[in-house]
Amino acid sequence: MSLVAVLALTSLTVPHAPVAEADRAQLPVPFDRYSTTDEFGRKITWYISRTTTRGRLPLIVFVQGSGNFSHFTQRGQQIAGGLQMLLLKQAKDRARILVVEKPGVKYLELPSQPGTALDSSAEFRREDTLPRWAAAINAAIRAARSLPGIDPKRTLVVGHSEGGHVAGRVALNDHAVSHVACLSTSGPTQLFDLMELARTGHLGDTRQSADERVRVVLESWKQIQADADNPDKFFAGHSYRHWSSYIQNTLRDDLMGFAGQIYLAQGTRDSAVPVSSFDVLHAELLARGKCVTAERIAGADHGYFKPGEESGPPAGLEKVLGNVVEWFLTPKAMK
Repeated sequence: MSLVAVLALTSLTVPHAPVAEADRAQLPVPFDRYSTTDEFGRKITWYISRTTTRGRLPLIVFVQGSGNFSHFTQRGQQIAGGLQMLLLKQAKDRARILVVEKPGVKYLELPSQPGTALDSSAEFRREDTLPRWAAAINAAIRAARSLPGIDPKRTLVVGHSEGGHVAGRVALNDHAVSHVACLSTSGPTQLFDLMELARTGHLGDTRQSADERVRVVLESWKQIQADADNPDKFFAGHSYRHWSSYIQNTLRDDLMGFAGQIYLAQGTRDSAVPVSSFDVLHAELLARGKCVTAERIAGADHGYFKPGEESGPPAGLEKVLGNVVEWFLTPKAMK
């Protein structure tokens, strides 16, 4: 093989090194906006919290749940942030918070049915797969580490709901990620979750028997398998392309391959992800000798809200996120 050919082959196998491109626009939130290019050639938009702290700070990456909504929304004349604002509050300038917009989602975008893809762009539906979403986040993390004031050796990836599933894949893809927290998320295949939710009456027609509801889920899965890459057919609010990607990839397998520390949290009254899914994941990880910290919260729902609590700010979720931050930043405090 000629030297030219060798060099050409080498150039194809050199890992992509994302560059952080700053957006000079001043946002009315305590975050600066950047972009980078990922391995698929897509422009990825991401935000990192501002700080006045000198020296290098660790990175906390938050991955939101399902749906095509921005990390920031407009309420009248005010711009509000999502759950990353709770992390920012808990970190108290001890870490930088990073969030990434999903490909196909615009700044301030808020669909009529958040949490689903029913009111989404064609671009979002094409990009809404686990590998492609994780690749976007991985690119943003690598680009963020090139910024001054970032400690490249200390990175936590935390995700809630679907975001916990994605967090596991992001952590697996990046050997510099030291900690991962998966909150209210599935452990085995999501097909198990769907079957359990149907059986317990949280999915499907409650006029049908439990066995009939499970049968509908399994028949739907057969239809998804037969048209797995279709972004325009839907089941339970998401495209076939989405379901085929997430169901065939499990958080359990990704965390088995992750060498760092793991945090899990789940409410026993969760009607979106069955607590049995959490129990299976926790047991499997412990059986394989993984370093796991787990919270099984009695009476809490998907967002860690308990019956009888006053509605308002998500106190339960804020507490869990606070526990995760302290586990990451001050490990002795969690012992």
